[in-house]
Amino acid sequence: MESEKRSGNAGDDQLPDDEGKSAEDANLLYSRGMAHYRRRQWREARDCFVCLKAIQSERRGIDALLDELNIFIQLEAIQPERKEPAPGRPVGKVEEREESGVEFMPPPPMRRRTWPGLLVALIFLAAVAFAVLYDQGMLPGLGNTQREDRLRNLGQAYLVAGNYRGAINVFQELLTIVPGDREAQVGLAKAYYEEAVRYMSDRQWDSALQYFKAILEVDANYRDVDEQIVFVERQSQLEFLYSDALSFYEQQKWASAIERFEQLKALDDTYRAQEVQRYLFDSYYGYGLELVDTSGANLDQVTQAIARFDEAAVLNPSDGRPAAERELAETYLEGCDLFDQGYWERSIAALSVLYVARPDYAGGRAAQLLCQAHLNMARTREDAGELEAALQGYRAILSLGVCEGDEAAVRITSIAAALTPTVTPTSTAIPATPTYTPRPTATRTPIPTSTNTPLPTNTPSPPPTSKPPKSPTNTPKPPIRT
Repeated sequence: MESEKRSGNAGDDQLPDDEGKSAEDANLLYSRGMAHYRRRQWREARDCFVCLKAIQSERRGIDALLDELNIFIQLEAIQPERKEPAPGRPVGKVEEREESGVEFMPPPPMRRRTWPGLLVALIFLAAVAFAVLYDQGMLPGLGNTQREDRLRNLGQAYLVAGNYRGAINVFQELLTIVPGDREAQVGLAKAYYEEAVRYMSDRQWDSALQYFKAILEVDANYRDVDEQIVFVERQSQLEFLYSDALSFYEQQKWASAIERFEQLKALDDTYRAQEVQRYLFDSYYGYGLELVDTSGANLDQVTQAIARFDEAAVLNPSDGRPAAERELAETYLEGCDLFDQGYWERSIAALSVLYVARPDYAGGRAAQLLCQAHLNMARTREDAGELEAALQGYRAILSLGVCEGDEAAVRITSIAAALTPTVTPTSTAIPATPTYTPRPTATRTPIPTSTNTPLPTNTPSPPPTSKPPKSPTNTPKPPIRT
């Protein structure tokens, strides 16, 4: 009955008749047995290990495991006795007993079964103590043999269950008992390897490297440990460079960030390729702006900035900012060159483009050169006598709003005064009014002897004589400053 019951409960775990004809079948039996063992299914586990022993009788630890399972099965079989009906008490109703003529007899007085119950209890306690001592490998006379077998079985069970840290602890303990034990070394190396792989999947390269190096101390030729160590060390270096570069990037230390990201690409251009390309673009662009802003009179630094803008444009051609900054930088270099050669008007044209686009370009130096170019051109025009052009130049300095305009204001006042003449009043002569003299009235007198007397004539008085007006005098020009 018991065997039939076990057969019915086994279900999918029922072993085929041809099980165990290969090493793979033996491993399958062992895995199933350990699965039943973990679920405390002692009988099913024992069946698996019995079949396994029939296939691989030389396999170590199976006998100890079967002994342990037998103890657990015996302990499980100890159950409290089931009470039976009292003897002499007929079964049925009172009427049925009366009709049958069976006389009711009171049960005999029950005797206390002290010794059998005590014996069962003692057996149970002894079995439990035996199981505990056996499990700990502390039974007298057995030495370390049972403990070794127990550790081997437990270590293999941990490997099957995927509890690699537990397996590591068990196999390390086994090696302290049996130094150089090959089975323990192989089990420990496998547990180390699986833990290293787990850390690799979490990108915890330092921890993975520690486990791989620990394998070499147990088994120098275990699987592909050497290749894995090379890979992990490289990944660890890449991770360090990436983390370091990202830290510089967040601090806007562009030069250091570029150095780390370029080292990262040189080592492995596929490592986080998209992220590295984006961070490197920003670093090139940001470093170019920084070089321009801090260039001062060092135009070589502006040339370096142009190179950085070109590198950024290569990484992301769709972004137009690097090309625009490159054009401004070239305009600035052209304006500085024209300024040094004394081409004031052409220098003003180039530098004005920068001033309109960005008044503080190159840390404000472009605006300073623009102010100085206007001042130099105005002085040149004034020295050449081109006062109107000089006046416009000085006024342009004041209109910028960023130049020191003291000198320009003084020269504007002086040139304006020179271009405005001083008005001097002149005297105008008033012509004399002629005096009218009436004609004399003729008096009738006797006509004398024929003599002709001429009539008087109207003679105007001459006008008074006046001096001619003085010609206006020009105000002398102020001296021209050279």
